[in-house]
Amino acid sequence: MFCKNCGKELNDNAKFCPHCGVKVTGEDQTPVNETQTVQAPVYETVETGSAQTAYQEPILGGSGARRGKGLVFGVIAAALVVCVGAGVALAGMLGGSPQTEVEKAMKKSVSAYSQMVEDMGLTTLSKLQEKQAYSTDFSVTLKELPTELYYYFDASVLEGLGVRVGADYSLEKRAMSMSAAAYYGSADLVQAAVSLDDTVLSVYAPEFLGDSALGMDTMTLGADLSNLDPGNQDMYKDISFNLYDFLDKYTQTPEVDPGAVKALRKAIQVEKTGKESVEVNGTDLDCTGYRVLIPEDALRDYLDATEDAVSALELEDAMMELMESMGVPQSELAYMERELENAMSGKEIFDGLKQAVKTVGDIELQVYLNGGYVSAVEWEPVIDGERLEMGLYLGGGKTYEDQWSFVISGGGDELRVESEGDHTASSGRYTDLTTISYTDSYGSAFTMESELEYDPKAHDFMWSIQGDGFAMEAEGQLTSSKDAVSLALDNLEFQAYGETMLGLEMEYSIRPYEKRETGAAEVNMIGGMSASDLEDLGWEIQDNAQDWVYSLMDKIPALQELMWYL
Repeated sequence: MFCKNCGKELNDNAKFCPHCGVKVTGEDQTPVNETQTVQAPVYETVETGSAQTAYQEPILGGSGARRGKGLVFGVIAAALVVCVGAGVALAGMLGGSPQTEVEKAMKKSVSAYSQMVEDMGLTTLSKLQEKQAYSTDFSVTLKELPTELYYYFDASVLEGLGVRVGADYSLEKRAMSMSAAAYYGSADLVQAAVSLDDTVLSVYAPEFLGDSALGMDTMTLGADLSNLDPGNQDMYKDISFNLYDFLDKYTQTPEVDPGAVKALRKAIQVEKTGKESVEVNGTDLDCTGYRVLIPEDALRDYLDATEDAVSALELEDAMMELMESMGVPQSELAYMERELENAMSGKEIFDGLKQAVKTVGDIELQVYLNGGYVSAVEWEPVIDGERLEMGLYLGGGKTYEDQWSFVISGGGDELRVESEGDHTASSGRYTDLTTISYTDSYGSAFTMESELEYDPKAHDFMWSIQGDGFAMEAEGQLTSSKDAVSLALDNLEFQAYGETMLGLEMEYSIRPYEKRETGAAEVNMIGGMSASDLEDLGWEIQDNAQDWVYSLMDKIPALQELMWYL
């Protein structure tokens, strides 16, 4: 049988439709012809299917390049976020005949571009981060500096100076660590590592601590510090925390009220406007048009429900409790409370989105489908009495994924982003040429061009950005697998007016979590130390630091010149 509300096929024993949530009753269910269409000009509400008089004035005609009035970029930046969010909601909420056609096309289009990214292996990073378990490494080395910029110092002395950082994180194992080192050529200048295994925090810096790391238990830290400094024990006695208890809460996913989802689903209206020729990235396509209406009040209510779902996690309260348990003074907490509430609850973001919804009012989109894909989405909002024109255009070439563009214009200003290339590597190489151009009403123009090439078999990677008076060029190797990504740039240059200003080597990799060893022979816990032990440790660190400086000068004579210069 089929759902009378959304028309999708159901299990004969279903009590609720898994697609739209409507209760299933035997007397309500009748076979539905999935090819049934609703004639324009009639809006059909998703849940009731009741007919309403359609708005007759067309939103946009279908051409990819139009002129309009007034461009308020600050407001539109927020409005675009709302529009994209509404589009995502639309792709998963529509039911009925016109709605189903638009929904399927949106899903097919998203799947096409998602598959392109996945084929390049670029989803690995996000997948590992979603699992909350990964290890990553990053290093950057100074390769070239223009010596003519330094009148009293040979800048080539700095070439070979670099830094590397590594991090390992597993929420499930309640373990994280970070290591860092500065190096010059093949010699390490200084190293440091910090790790947190459940409640045991340890710090290791061999140049200063020798073979031993310094550790402390965060749950007994206050008592340990009080024992070391009895005269000020009131300052420390209440310090006791477990960072992972907060992270467990912080990584929870907000659950939006299903009733709010259903209400937005009910409010969205879709009208089939018929066949139309639309120019998409230089090609005229025969499309089927749909007008989609997302009411302001429905979208605002959905944003309220989403904000409530985030607030229900009480992240700001959890952060305040964590800061208090870490010993942050009450006076500081009172000062930080409002900022923490805004940051953790996303209040400022939601306020901005709601203001954008209020500014743009009802969102009316003109959606054009061709070959089962979304070929164009156009929007013509009126903001502060001025009409803007926005359009997203997908496909148009031989391969759907190979071309896309976005245009926003008004008041004589225009921002245009255009991308073309072999985005599916049908030739064996991924290529992309993206151009960003902006022209204002006074005739001033700015253009930036990005060109990328990647050979997945040879792993060759090239990316360049050219702008007015500046450029960036990167060349190296990009290697990816189902669970790891590695990027090694042999040359990363920044140029100004044709002259190299900075040359670097850079490496980055991410892979599944693996705990790395710090190299410390043992961990000396603060809880087992006396005040005199801690004082002796301070003197030892000071002596080791002096020895480290002298040893460094002997190993790398070129640094002596650098020290004198600094």
